[in-house]
Amino acid sequence: IPGSGGSALGPEGQALAPIGMALALWPETSVHADGQVAGPDGVVRSQSASLELIDFDGDGSRRAGAGPARPAVIVAPGGGYRRHPEAPARGTLGARLHREGFRVLGLRYRNHLPRMPGPLADGIRAVRVARACAELLNLDPCRVALLGLSSGAHVAAGAAAFACAEAGDGTGV
Repeated sequence: IPGSGGSALGPEGQALAPIGMALALWPETSVHADGQVAGPDGVVRSQSASLELIDFDGDGSRRAGAGPARPAVIVAPGGGYRRHPEAPARGTLGARLHREGFRVLGLRYRNHLPRMPGPLADGIRAVRVARACAELLNLDPCRVALLGLSSGAHVAAGAAAFACAEAGDGTGV
């Protein structure tokens, strides 16, 4: 994350590629340069997944050591797996969560065809990346929630359900 004063390492210790103010969830995969792909129905969809920290204060308070670590909410937008609307993490929902003391992160999950299991894997990965980058993002790794709207709620619920199958390794969602 530019300006954060540190580098981001993913759950497996690999470097995470910054995309603007976001972290690529799967930096080792090859996607189109713009992260977009047109589906057979002509709808342009996101082929890449990223996690973006929303800095409502605009003062860099997301940086490590800038106050106490806060709980975090990762917001997965809706869009019917066809598109990502303007990120709700940046709007009223994100602002409300921020006022309540949460770090707010926006999840951009894959929505290209075929639809599954990519978005569910992105939801699980987002929680793990947030925890792995907790110091860098100044958040409490033990208090990370995944909240979704519409198809994003499907991503969040599926991530929780499928990650439970992997429980026991300390990386469950």
